[in-house]
Amino acid sequence: MTKSLKKSAGKAAQNAATSRTKPPHKSPAPLPAPVTERPLTEQETQVVAEHARAVLALRPTSPPRVTTTTDKDGRESYTLGAGLPVPLVHSGLSATFGAVAANANAQRAQEVCAVLFATGANAADINGALATVREIAPANALEGLLATQLVTTQHLWAHHCRKAEDAQMVAIGEYHHRSADRLSRMFSRQVEALARLRAAGQPTQQVVTVQHVHVENGGQAVVGVANAPRGEGRDS
Repeated sequence: MTKSLKKSAGKAAQNAATSRTKPPHKSPAPLPAPVTERPLTEQETQVVAEHARAVLALRPTSPPRVTTTTDKDGRESYTLGAGLPVPLVHSGLSATFGAVAANANAQRAQEVCAVLFATGANAADINGALATVREIAPANALEGLLATQLVTTQHLWAHHCRKAEDAQMVAIGEYHHRSADRLSRMFSRQVEALARLRAAGQPTQQVVTVQHVHVENGGQAVVGVANAPRGEGRDS
């Protein structure tokens, strides 16, 4: 009798301990009610418009600035957007180079910095080149590529012009003059390519200008637009 009482007491204590360690059973949370589409109220429309204006106001109008630092060995390195939050840097690069992907805009900025930095340009030169890209205002990634080529080509042209003026030997001066001439022609082709690219996205218009109208005696002159069905009104 004593043993059975001890066994039942031990089982009760074990069950009590198990009930303390097991988490209480919870019924699953009810699913949210489906959202029904409805038109925005006038007040909600104003809130959305104010939010959009605030976002546009925060978008940078100039690219993030480049700063250069010199280590203890005298080597210079450049940093883009030092001290700025990363989203603000990417937003500024997007407004500058026109691509949607952040890594594409960062790649274009790195190309501009690398080309100019390799020719001995300082931070002011690089910031000027980035500001020029912003003034060109690429609308997409392809225009951003052309704008990058334009500013780097122009910088290399100026670099070779300076080298030609400072050359002490005729052969070296002629080399830099030829390089500057090739870069000048390349720049012109890049400008034409950008103009054609932008013109391709514009609606085409045909304008006919009549400068002189001669009317013989007894004749009549009609000035206007005459639409005739195809195949009619033509001399066979």
